[in-house]
Amino acid sequence: MSVSYAQNGDVRLAYEVHGAGDSLVLVHGLGYDRLGWGPLPELLTEDFAVVTFDNRGVGDSDVPEGPYAVTQMAADTIAVLDAAGIETAHVFGVSLGGYVAEGLALTYPERVRRLVLGSTAPGG
Repeated sequence: MSVSYAQNGDVRLAYEVHGAGDSLVLVHGLGYDRLGWGPLPELLTEDFAVVTFDNRGVGDSDVPEGPYAVTQMAADTIAVLDAAGIETAHVFGVSLGGYVAEGLALTYPERVRRLVLGSTAPGG
């Protein structure tokens, strides 16, 4: 697995892209890094180019002083997509990642093809 890095302002974000097909970005919840998805990304690579990344504050991404706003984290996701050369993607957000995915869809609707939410709620 080859880790790449995106930049959002002063924050460096670690990400990986695996597979081929339509792009699918997975946005994880609080405290989980890109490896926390277990086997799911690999299972999806037959049909999708799967993007996993470490949210700010976890894994190989930078840990700037918090608290972190959902809008910042949505912009982080866009920075990852931009760095990967992805114009639009299906977005799957879980828990806190669901809030981020919702913010992404509201702020950057032209970048979201489909939105899937799991174990989350409609805003804080």
